[in-house]
Amino acid sequence: MREKILRHLWWATFSVAIALLIAHSFRLTNVAVDDTSIFLLIVMLISPFVATVKKLKFGDFEAEIDPEEVERVKKDAEVSLAQSPAHQGVAPEVSQAVANIRSIAQSDHVLALAKLRIEIEKVLRKTAESLNVTAPAHVTKPLSLGALLHMLATHEVIPPELASPLRTVIAICNRAIHGEVIKETDAHQIVETGTNLLESLYARTADIVHGRVVEETAVQPAEVHRYEQLSYRLTTIVPLVHGPRRIVREVTQHQLQDYLEGYYEFAEFVISLEPLEK
Repeated sequence: MREKILRHLWWATFSVAIALLIAHSFRLTNVAVDDTSIFLLIVMLISPFVATVKKLKFGDFEAEIDPEEVERVKKDAEVSLAQSPAHQGVAPEVSQAVANIRSIAQSDHVLALAKLRIEIEKVLRKTAESLNVTAPAHVTKPLSLGALLHMLATHEVIPPELASPLRTVIAICNRAIHGEVIKETDAHQIVETGTNLLESLYARTADIVHGRVVEETAVQPAEVHRYEQLSYRLTTIVPLVHGPRRIVREVTQHQLQDYLEGYYEFAEFVISLEPLEK
C-alpha cells in the first residue's frame, strides 16, 4: 500500500500544485507572479521525482532500510565466506537455531531478524567468556553487541573479513527491531546472509567455546546404543570457603544432560566422568 502511494504521489502533487498556481496567479484583470507562484512552480518541477524516494532521513533516523545496503552486505558476506576455511558439518545446536530463524521468517520477518541477532550475540558472548575477554576497567555496563564484536576482532579472534559483514547485519537487525521499515524480500536476504555468517562464526569459535577436538573416529551404531544405556560415575569438586568437598554421583545419560544444562549456575566443577560397565 505504501509503495503504491509513493508511486502515484507525484501526479497528485503535480495536480494540486498546478491548481494552486492557477488559482493564485491568474486574476480577472491581470497576471501576478510573486514568491508563492515561484514556490508552487518549483513544487511542480520536482513532483515527478517524489516516486523515486525510497527512504526519509531525519538526523540519524532512517524511515526505511535501503535495499542497496542489503545487497552490499550480501556481497561482503559472500567474499568473507569464500575466504573462510572449510568446516566439516554444522553442530546440531547451530543447525537447529538456523532452522528456527528461517522458519520464523516465513511468518514474521522482523521477529526472525530479532532471533538472528540473539543467536549471533550468544556465540559472541560465549566466546568472550571462554577467553576471559572483558571490557576495560572504566566500563561498568555490559558491552553492547557492536562493542563486543569490535573487541573480539581487535583480539584477532574474529577476522576483519567476517567482522565487517557481521557488524552490518547486526546493525540492520537492530534498526528493523526498533521500527525501521524493511521490505520482506530484503529481510529474507538478511536472514539468509546472517545465518550463513552465523554458521561460519560458530565454526570459527567452536574450539574456543567447547574445547579443541584432538581426535575424531567413526563408531558403529551398536556402540552408540551401548553408551546411551550406560550409567556414569561423575566426580566434581565443590570449592567451599570452609572445606572444599569432592562429590561422586552415579548418573544416566538423561541425568547427565540435565546436570550439564545448568552447569554454569553451579559452584562446583567436573573433574572426571567415567562409564560404569554393566
